[in-house]
Amino acid sequence: MSPALRRSSGCSGKHGIQLAVIDASVIVKWFVEEENSSKAMEIRDRYISGELRLIAPEIIIFEVLNALYYKNLFSEDEMNMYKT
Repeated sequence: MSPALRRSSGCSGKHGIQLAVIDASVIVKWFVEEENSSKAMEIRDRYISGELRLIAPEIIIFEVLNALYYKNLFSEDEMNMYKT
């Protein structure tokens, strides 16, 4: 399992909601089918349902945009739209 997908045991925040630290590789898997994409989608779904709180580096948006840019999924104009 990817280090980004490992869970710390007993780590919970307010009201017992579990915390997960994620990196760009997890978020990229929400858009691109890769190894462990199903686990990344599970993390996303648990976040959406309120079961999980996500913690990420402040620069995560730039890391995700960079990774998606190099996968050639979006044009440069589309990528620039999200940088602001």
